[in-house]
This record gives sequence, C-alpha cells and structure tokens, in this order.
Amino acid sequence: MFFFFDEETTETGPKVYRVKTLEDCKDAVDNIKRLKDEYDFTSKMKEDHEEELKSLMEAIKEQEKQLHEFSIKYDYNSQRLRDNIELLLKKNNIQTNTLEAILEFSAGYISRTLGKDAKKKLSIDAACKIANLFEVNVDDMLNSDLTEPSKDLKKVLKFLDTLKEDVDMDRSHWKKIDPKPSSETSLFYREVDGKTVYMPSKISSILKEIEDIRVLDTKIGKLYLVRGLGIIEDVQYELYQFDEENYKSNIGTEYENKFPLNIMIDTFTEETGLLNKYCEKLYKTIKTHESDFELDSNTRHLIDKFMGTFEGGRLF
Repeated sequence: MFFFFDEETTETGPKVYRVKTLEDCKDAVDNIKRLKDEYDFTSKMKEDHEEELKSLMEAIKEQEKQLHEFSIKYDYNSQRLRDNIELLLKKNNIQTNTLEAILEFSAGYISRTLGKDAKKKLSIDAACKIANLFEVNVDDMLNSDLTEPSKDLKKVLKFLDTLKEDVDMDRSHWKKIDPKPSSETSLFYREVDGKTVYMPSKISSILKEIEDIRVLDTKIGKLYLVRGLGIIEDVQYELYQFDEENYKSNIGTEYENKFPLNIMIDTFTEETGLLNKYCEKLYKTIKTHESDFELDSNTRHLIDKFMGTFEGGRLF
C-alpha cells in the first residue's frame, strides 16, 4: 500500500506525489529515483520483505502513471525545447548520444522526439531529467527562449556592432601588433618560474595560443582585441581596455597597477555563443580593411582644413 503526500494518515508506507504542475513533475522524477533505490536496497536484504517490496513497486508504478498522464495533457513548443536543449548541449560540450547515455534514455530517443518530423513528443519526465542535469528550471527550458540574450549581453553586442560599423565606415583603424612576447606586448606577458606566459590580468585566461592582437585608440583608452585558441583548440576572443595616461602617471607610486589591462569581454565565459560570433564578425571586418589606405591624423587635419571654405572661398 502506498499513500499520497497530501493525504493525512497515521499509517506508514511509500508516498507518491500527485502531478498537477511542472514543479510536481520535478518532485515526481526525484521520487521515482528514490523509490527505485529503496526497492533495490530492500530486495538485497536477507529478511523477507515481500509486502514492503510490493508496496514500493505499486508506488513506483503510480508515480510513473501520474507523470505519464500529466505529460500527455501538457503542451509545449517542440521547436523551442529543441533549440534550448541544443544550446545546453553546446554550452556544456556534450553530444546528444552522450546525454542519452548519462540519463539512460534509449539510443536516439531525443532525436526521435525532438526532430522536425517527430510523431511523438519528448516526455515531461525526460525533460525534467535533462533540466536537473543542466541545473536549469524545467519551466524555463520548456517555455522560455534560453537563446535570447540578456539585457547586459545585448548592450555588449551593440558595442561590438558599433566597433564593426566604425571600421566599415572608415571611422577607425585597428593596428596589428605581433602577438609574440616583446616590448610592444609587454602588458600581456609575465615571467613565471623562469617562463614567459600569457597573463594579461589577474583573472586566469583560457587562451593557450595567441594568434593575433589588434589595438585601437579610442576616447576610453586603447582597446586590444586578442584572438587565440582555447582549451579545446577552439577560437576565442578577449577584449581589453588600457588607460595609458593613468597607468604612466602612477608608475613608481603606491597606486601603480601591475595588471593595468581591464578585461571587458571574454567570449569563453558567455554561454550562448553570441559574444564569440559578434567578436568574429568584428575581427573579420578588421581583417578585410587592414590594407585600406590610411592617413595620419595631422595630414588628415591639413587636408580637411585645405578643403574647407572661408567666406565662400578656398583658404588660399
């Protein structure tokens, strides 16, 4: 005999959740695991526990029935769930077949139930297990767009778009510097145990091989865009800001900063992949325009002055 958690009873026995909401589903999935573990443990005991085992099995079947009946009634957007699960897999560097193995799903179950032509939907209890594994709210995974960037991420993406537009419109020119250790890149490297290592800030970088560094003078200081290979040989980007004037004024004082580069963007820490995508677009635009003819600021100023007008005529 089993009982429901919301029943008032003085009798003892395994308990089952009534499943009426998604939150109940999560509790039910956890309860099934707990009941099965208890069943396995009890079945290994030498004493006769036939009645107890019978009650546990009845509870397991009832809890599974509750989940199944709710799953049939509950409607969700399969396309959104598919996109969200793909995002979670990408963020955690896990393949679909690996996820199926971890959660003990049958091989191909996720593809069969989330494919565009799927005739059967992914069960709610399976969705709960996936959400538990990735530590996300099952309601969010089923009903929200996890790929939608946050307010802060949108601001950073707009900033990167502006940098890209400035290059396209010939308003800015990023200078290429050799990424190898030198006086020009001294801010990025440190001597550690007799070895020169890439360490631009106190926060440890995941870049293992630096491929390129670009620098741009702006009204907020120098911006450094660093392109390199990450832990798994994937391309990642870091963007640093450097206030050269402030740094130089504090050299030799108690305010001297040993790590003067301020990290603004680290694509490895952003999970949707959008930040990396926008940095890649900026980098490709910089590469496209790197051979454009460029005037120095003094020459540009002189030409602008010459081409200007004074009382309706030329300046000469």
